[in-house]
Amino acid sequence: MPWCLEELIKRMNTSEGDRVTCVIADGNMGWALEVVQNMGIRLAAFRPSSTAVLALFLNIPKMIQDGIIDANGMPERSETFQLSTGVPFVNTSQLSWNCASDLKTEKVIFKFIVSNNQPMS
Repeated sequence: MPWCLEELIKRMNTSEGDRVTCVIADGNMGWALEVVQNMGIRLAAFRPSSTAVLALFLNIPKMIQDGIIDANGMPERSETFQLSTGVPFVNTSQLSWNCASDLKTEKVIFKFIVSNNQPMS
């Protein structure tokens, strides 16, 4: 998909008519953000999910550092934690990436979330 997006933008920018000068992309599509950034095009990212979910995703490195989860997103222990005052407590057993039916799928989901965070940070 990244290659296709880059080629589409290049084609549009070499044809007659309007050029792509800015892209608005879903932050959950980190690969698209990377493509646009690498092409030097202005970018606006949005997240359709709540700010609490975004905060949770962007705090993954801190949760690893604090020993809440391991590097694969698995809880180190069963506990609840709060990212910020006013944000509901989260139980480590209910982290969104840990609600799949099997461990392999959970790891894939977690890796996807972490990779999508890179262009956002």
